[in-house]
Amino acid sequence: MKDFRVYYRAPWGVRVWLITGMCLVMQGVICAVIFLNEEVRAEAPFSPMVFVGLLILMNLTMIPFLVRGYEISADGLKIYRGGWVKRYSFFTLTSAWHDPHAISWSMKIIGNDGYMAMHGSFRNRKLGKYHAFLTDGARAVVLEFADRKVVISPDSPEQFLESLEVVLHRSLTPRQGH
Repeated sequence: MKDFRVYYRAPWGVRVWLITGMCLVMQGVICAVIFLNEEVRAEAPFSPMVFVGLLILMNLTMIPFLVRGYEISADGLKIYRGGWVKRYSFFTLTSAWHDPHAISWSMKIIGNDGYMAMHGSFRNRKLGKYHAFLTDGARAVVLEFADRKVVISPDSPEQFLESLEVVLHRSLTPRQGH
């Protein structure tokens, strides 16, 4: 079982597509107004290319924070980001479950709430404080560790949970109420 590894993609859900799409359209409209309106260009305190460069830079800085996928192995969970890999050991994992409503009514403490991903620290009544690394709330899988909760969104939540039980050699039944 030591060589057991399963990779799950992190496909974008409706929320991430909508927020990312709206932000990109808004950026495009602003650029069009700047370039097509001579009055705006004449009154601008800097070159329109500086603004476009800043928008491009802003979008490039988001790439390292993307959530690309998840890997389960005997070593633990790997969360593949755009620029690095976040690791969680299963040593203190107490339960795990799929809940398409897990992130409902969440309040962001710090992080990103939908522009190319949902990641950071959040809080809601259902989970309390949790760390999110997801792209689709409908695919949310809650991993409850002794000291924290982590929410991810693998492309196949039920298969993810089955793979997790295979690696851990035990059943992961959620707490009452989940």
